Amino acid sequence: MNNSNDLDYLKKLSILYVEDDESIRALLCKFFLKRHGIEIIPAVNGAEGLMLFKLHQPDVVITDISMPIMDGLTMSDAIRKINPNTPIIVTTGFEESQYFQHAIDLDVTKYVTKPVNFKILESALLKCTRVIRMELALQESEERLRLVLEGAELAFWDWDIVKGCVNRNKMWAEMLGYTFEEINHTTKQWTDFIHPDDREKAIKSIRDTLDGIIKVHKIEYRMLHKDGSIKWVLDHANVVKRDENGKPIRMSGTHSDISEQKQAEIELHIAATVFESQEGMLITDSEGVILKINRAFTKITGYYAADVIGKTPRVLQSGLHDEVFYDLLWESINTTGEWKGEIWNKRKNGDIYPEWLTITAVKNNNDDVIVTHYVGTLLDITERKNHENQIHQLAFYDSLTDLPNRRLLTERLKQSISIERRAKKQLAVMMMDLDRFKAVNDTFGHAAGDELLKQVAVRIKSHLRENDTVARLGGDEFVVILADVNNQKDATHFAYLLIKNLMQPFVLTQSDNVEIGASIGISFFPQDGEDGEVLMNKADIALYQAKRNGRCCFVCYV
Repeated sequence: MNNSNDLDYLKKLSILYVEDDESIRALLCKFFLKRHGIEIIPAVNGAEGLMLFKLHQPDVVITDISMPIMDGLTMSDAIRKINPNTPIIVTTGFEESQYFQHAIDLDVTKYVTKPVNFKILESALLKCTRVIRMELALQESEERLRLVLEGAELAFWDWDIVKGCVNRNKMWAEMLGYTFEEINHTTKQWTDFIHPDDREKAIKSIRDTLDGIIKVHKIEYRMLHKDGSIKWVLDHANVVKRDENGKPIRMSGTHSDISEQKQAEIELHIAATVFESQEGMLITDSEGVILKINRAFTKITGYYAADVIGKTPRVLQSGLHDEVFYDLLWESINTTGEWKGEIWNKRKNGDIYPEWLTITAVKNNNDDVIVTHYVGTLLDITERKNHENQIHQLAFYDSLTDLPNRRLLTERLKQSISIERRAKKQLAVMMMDLDRFKAVNDTFGHAAGDELLKQVAVRIKSHLRENDTVARLGGDEFVVILADVNNQKDATHFAYLLIKNLMQPFVLTQSDNVEIGASIGISFFPQDGEDGEVLMNKADIALYQAKRNGRCCFVCYV
């Protein structure tokens, strides 16, 4: 909304009005003189307007487009090069898109068609007034900022990216041992003052800020003092101005001397590193009573100092380890002065988690036999264990059905053969293909096929005993290991029941009555071979025969 401040400020503005039609020019000049008391600088064409602009430097320009000698857009283009911040209002009787586009490219404040509506033109001028007032306010704000920085003795730098020059204040120069005059006349660039080892990271931070990758350039690095010493600075800056395309054209910031703070941090860090590390840590007396813990211990276990000081580490025990485990642990500490390994402990909230624990005995300086304290360091290895489990899952299990894959099947078959050989018993290897599975894929799509395979896996597992195994080799091919088989009849009966089960309709998302079947080839240990690969090959031969026999049946290797 227009306010009285804008109207009052409008009366203070100088306006250049370029119009070749004398009657329109006179009418507009009369209107603004009568309404606002504004004296307008008139011009009859673009050439005269440009000359008067250079002479008077008006606050606002109003111009027609079509004029002799020089048109209004050409003149506006020249004015933009002289002062890109001057508001320009274009008036014209032409409505062709080319004029609109040219005006947009020039970033004109308003495009007003003829006959000119004075209220619209007045509204545009008030908009220009607000723009000019904001620009002046910004300049005043920058001046106040300069005074504040000087009063606070902050080193300040201002980078004009377009011109490629950097202005620095007195404090910036003095921080590095120079006078203001020396800094102004030096040929050194900003990077020349930075310690060589820190230049790359400082330059990268600046570039990332310019590119918008990070919002603020805030970084600590070392700078070279005039006398050769090192100054630690906190460089805090941002892009304060970009052009209409978002390209940075100005960046400003401050340098704070943090040398003393940095030295204090280094000394504190050295003193605290051993105890306040990323590892949880607790210190007990010789009787195992907890004396001190660090923050990492609290973060890992959930226990605060008030919860555990005066108690023993038994509060952490999960109950998953027996007495033998702890006896061996203390035997190692008493013998070697140390124990390290994986242990399952319990957090304050009851969660049980895996931990890498190191316990070290601290002995008396004067007597290396007497233990004065024990120091325990612990790491939460939950993520590592989860990662190991994920790797194991990917390596040994089918990602679709969660059944063992060929690799795990081979290991389990080898183990089963070893067990049955010692027990002098039999086992059966069943190679199985689904019948009409391709038809399901072709009719309902691969998603339906995947859903079907998952349901088949569930049905097969429902028939198995604890020591039996079912694996998926890929596609619609499954393998079953039946352990501890009394005779071949037991295995063939199992195959019959499995085929019968798989012939029952399946309910899928795409259809509630999908019917398939299964063909099974069976080999036996030790009759058909004493090696897993041999048994698999012979079961596969039997499967081929089952398919030739018409599918939905089983065949034993002969």
